[in-house]
Amino acid sequence: MKARQWCVLCLIVQVLLWAIFIANSLLGYIRMPAFNFQEALSLIFIGSCYAAMILGINALIPKFNADRALPFLRQTINGMKADEDVFAAILKKQPFHETNESDSIIRFGNPAGSLQLTILTNPYCYPCSMMHKRIEGLLQKNGNIGV
Repeated sequence: MKARQWCVLCLIVQVLLWAIFIANSLLGYIRMPAFNFQEALSLIFIGSCYAAMILGINALIPKFNADRALPFLRQTINGMKADEDVFAAILKKQPFHETNESDSIIRFGNPAGSLQLTILTNPYCYPCSMMHKRIEGLLQKNGNIGV
């Protein structure tokens, strides 16, 4: 989405470039050629330098904005993921699986806790073993969870 707004810094830089060009031409540092081929070439060269600066800045602005947009989007998405209301809404949509002592022999935490997590894992799988470490950390932080 484009905001369709002007960047204040970019406008200031462009105004300064034009002001320098106008001041140099008024003070005589840049003279208008009197149909002298050599002076006409120097004026074209100086004008090209100013135009290249303006066009270069305009070409680089989207690159800088794109580099800045990615961390902003990542931060926005992570902020949305960390929102407790979003977590609660997703948790309520999850299916409920009734478990009892005959189905689940391995239990951790508080079996009478207000929140019961049912996890299907393979203890020999590396990502599953990482999840077990995360669950242990969760149980240490909150004693009202049963796994």
